[in-house]
Amino acid sequence: MRDGRHVADAVMFLLRRAAVERPVFLVVDDLASFDRASSVVLGLVARRSAGSRIGFLGACRSGAETCFERAGLTEYELPPLDRDAAAELLRARFPGLAAPARERAAARTWGRAAPSRSTRSAVIRKRITISCEDS
Repeated sequence: MRDGRHVADAVMFLLRRAAVERPVFLVVDDLASFDRASSVVLGLVARRSAGSRIGFLGACRSGAETCFERAGLTEYELPPLDRDAAAELLRARFPGLAAPARERAAARTWGRAAPSRSTRSAVIRKRITISCEDS
């Protein structure tokens, strides 16, 4: 844990330096894929960034096992899109996709993991952790 704090201190130093010129927003997807050491550092950074010009947004699938410590952070549960919303997202994101292909993709992704990486985070159920305050 001691090394994790040193790494977190170094990361915070760099983020604060970057935030002098403009706000910094750190976005981390699939928190469950990180090892324990990285998760400890990310958790420390998320908590230490509160009240600064540094924002943090982390996402993982609901129910996923993760080492990321969420204590003290705000969480939002994003439900999966319904079939119509999934179809609309695909229509907006891939306007050239033929309607039958779009409908098949929406049917396959509705309420569960999407086969396409570009639609995955919008379609599956996610737990979002946010640490961001106006300064």
